[in-house]
Amino acid sequence: ESPSDYIHGAVLRAGRAGDPTLEEVPVPEDLVLPREYPDGRLAPFIQVVDALVRAIDGAARPGDPDLECGLRAQAVMEAVSQAHARGGWVPTRIAAPSR
Repeated sequence: ESPSDYIHGAVLRAGRAGDPTLEEVPVPEDLVLPREYPDGRLAPFIQVVDALVRAIDGAARPGDPDLECGLRAQAVMEAVSQAHARGGWVPTRIAAPSR
C-alpha cells in the first residue's frame, strides 16, 4: 500500500489516564472505511464532505459532525500535541456534547 495511506492497515489503540500502556482495540463496524479508493485518505475525506453537503441541503443525519464536534476534535488534537511535547497526559477542557 502507498506510504501516503494513513487509513487502511492502521491500528487503533486506546489507553487510560495515568496508565502508559495502550491496547489495540477493534474499529467499530460502522466506522470501517471502504477499501475501494487507491489512496485511503479519500474515504474519510469523502465522508466528511458528504456530511457537509447533507447539512447544507438541510438533510443532516443523526451523528453527522457539526461545529461543536469540530471544536471538540480540535481540542483533542491540541491536547495530543501538548501531551507529545510534554511526554505525559494532558487533560482537555471541553464540555460534554450537548446532543
